[in-house]
Amino acid sequence: MGQPRTRTQTRSPAPRRGVPPAMPESVAVAAFVLVTLFFFWRHLTGSRFLWEDFVEQFYPNQVFAARHWAAGVLPFWNPYTFCGMPFLADPQVGFFYLPHSLLGLVQMVLDRLPFEVVQALVFLHFPVAQWGMFRLSRAFGASPLGALLAGIGYGLCGVLTHHVIHPMIVYHLAWLPWVLLLLKSAIEQARWSAALGAGLVLGMSLHAGHPQTVLYEYLLLLGFGIWLVGLRIRQRGWGLARVFDAARAVLPLVLAAGLFAVQLLPTQELASLSERASGQGLEWAAEISLRPEQLLTLVVPKLFGSTEPGREHVPFFLPHAPYYHYWETATYVGIPVLLLALVGLLRRWKTPLGLFWLVAAAFAVLFALGKHGFLFPLLYQLPGFSLFRVPPRILFVLVLALGLFAAWGFDEFWQHPRNRSLLALLLWVSLPIALIALGVSSGFLLEVFEAPQRFVPKLQSEGTLALVWTFATVLLVLALSRGWLPAPAAGIALAVVLAADLAHAHRSFTQSPTPPESLYRLPPELKQRLQPKPPEELFRVSMRTEFGMAMLRNQGLLDSIMLYEGYNQLRLQRRNPPLPTAAQTFDLLNIRYQLDTAAQQLLFRERPTAFPRGWMVYRARVVPSDSTEAVLRRGEIDPRQEALLEQHPGIRLPDVSPESVPHSIRCRIYEHNRQQWEVYTAEPGLLCLSEIWYPAWKATVDGSPAPLLRAYHSLRAVPIPAGTHVVELRYDSASFRTGAWISALTAAATLGAFLVSLRYERRRQ
Repeated sequence: MGQPRTRTQTRSPAPRRGVPPAMPESVAVAAFVLVTLFFFWRHLTGSRFLWEDFVEQFYPNQVFAARHWAAGVLPFWNPYTFCGMPFLADPQVGFFYLPHSLLGLVQMVLDRLPFEVVQALVFLHFPVAQWGMFRLSRAFGASPLGALLAGIGYGLCGVLTHHVIHPMIVYHLAWLPWVLLLLKSAIEQARWSAALGAGLVLGMSLHAGHPQTVLYEYLLLLGFGIWLVGLRIRQRGWGLARVFDAARAVLPLVLAAGLFAVQLLPTQELASLSERASGQGLEWAAEISLRPEQLLTLVVPKLFGSTEPGREHVPFFLPHAPYYHYWETATYVGIPVLLLALVGLLRRWKTPLGLFWLVAAAFAVLFALGKHGFLFPLLYQLPGFSLFRVPPRILFVLVLALGLFAAWGFDEFWQHPRNRSLLALLLWVSLPIALIALGVSSGFLLEVFEAPQRFVPKLQSEGTLALVWTFATVLLVLALSRGWLPAPAAGIALAVVLAADLAHAHRSFTQSPTPPESLYRLPPELKQRLQPKPPEELFRVSMRTEFGMAMLRNQGLLDSIMLYEGYNQLRLQRRNPPLPTAAQTFDLLNIRYQLDTAAQQLLFRERPTAFPRGWMVYRARVVPSDSTEAVLRRGEIDPRQEALLEQHPGIRLPDVSPESVPHSIRCRIYEHNRQQWEVYTAEPGLLCLSEIWYPAWKATVDGSPAPLLRAYHSLRAVPIPAGTHVVELRYDSASFRTGAWISALTAAATLGAFLVSLRYERRRQ
């Protein structure tokens, strides 16, 4: 009789830890390039264009800079904006930003700088930003697919895409993940080469030219460095090694400042003489503050409308908010990133690095609230913060944190397949997102926020679309967790959904249908008439009245027209002599042409009463610097007969009328950084110049140094002895020379130390 059979019971295998989804880094980089091409395709094919400040300020600046780069001349002075102001000292120009040298090369080869080339250079920074975020996420332990989602979410987030019209900000944020990556490596792996590399990359990026972003970057990097050093102390205790860790944390910040000195020192000089020298008050600084209800735009980005080129959008309707409030607070990262970030946050916030990014994100949001919170008014009292407005510009820190948490959140699902608590968490975090989207789709939230009735259907469709993105994300994550889709397929599908989501939300903001050539176009005969012919014929033009503008505000940089108007955030405080009437001020500023207000049309008329660029006077009144404005406003000075100075001219003046003294003035050389005048006068006098005074300008008379006096509150005067003399004015900035030496020595030392440390570390390995 055989042995009795035993019945074998089969059990389902216990959930096992998932296999890390593999993906070559080259595939991720290719994806970032494709996503960028998809996003900016209509720009690259010439049917859409960037707009706003890109057209008004950035492109004219780059054309002027590239012309000088191609000629091998540093563009210290810009005579075409606000009657003249420093150019190289303006950080927004980014003359020393390394990628901008490509624009100079294009100018050299083509003898022009096409608008499309400047756009393309900006677009190139988007895959750089995405790749940097990918590498940073990988360094924080994320899988390649999780890092892919973080990269796309960061590169196409609202902060970067809505500041594409302010490329300086895009440049900074494109390189920031790389700096964080190198800083992390420097401290955690005790690598001096990484610390030096972080300093080089950060120093290069600082030249992009947005000081406010620099301040916020330094806050983040300093906090991150301190946090990492603190973790090392906690894990390994005190000792000399921790001192080196701290040195590696601080070194990149110091080196970057040294590399930036060539720009920083001239900028400080300009800023001290600009309208922002002492700040303009808390109300001014916090005019654009993130409103608490705008946090809902993390789910429905256009809940309150938008500001976009063209007319096929819902106008921004947040009460008492200017049109640019929209793009300064745009922070949308896409539903897939938001949902996965909430999962990652709840799963990883107790980890040391997760806690840092939670604290950093909370700080950024509280600071961005501006006047609606407590943090910004508190920090406003500290040095530096009072110089900048728009606190929501710090929200890139929130975007970084959400991207990292999203990468971790994605990894949770393949690392813990069929985990019921994780699936429950997915449903819980998707519920408030779905409810917000449903509130907009149903019209309930639109009624709460008093949306204009005629736009309600379109806004409801935005809520419905947010529901679609939410449903698609939950379905794909559920399929990943349940094993219905392999991790690579789920990750790629989520990346496609994310790219489509962000493209729908942000692409239209960047797409102006108006070709820039049509905005810059002037009739050839008018341009010829308004252009000065130096050195023989020098004059300025006013092109704006209450009826409009005859050209763009900085168009003088493109067409070599010396404008009274301009557009620059660092315009000089003292630029217009405050005479009793506007006509008298225009006369003194050598404005030959202005728009004819009587005609109520954009027609130019000639002003025969305009002063020449240079004239002689033989009497002067000296008053304290803080009294010049009051004296001029009272009309106590006739500028044709008398100079108003702030210090004694150093020569004895005959106190007679210019008509009674034989004299002649001829401009022999008029360049952007240099002027030469031939002056004959029978008596000692003052050569007065309708040129804006600035301390970097220096004067010589017959080759010997001479005082360059500030006259009429904002102009220049040079004391001239009797006889025939050659007067030369040169832009000779001591702050630039000092900064250039500091930057050159820092660059040489850093590059040398980097190569030595890299070689040493390779040998040690």
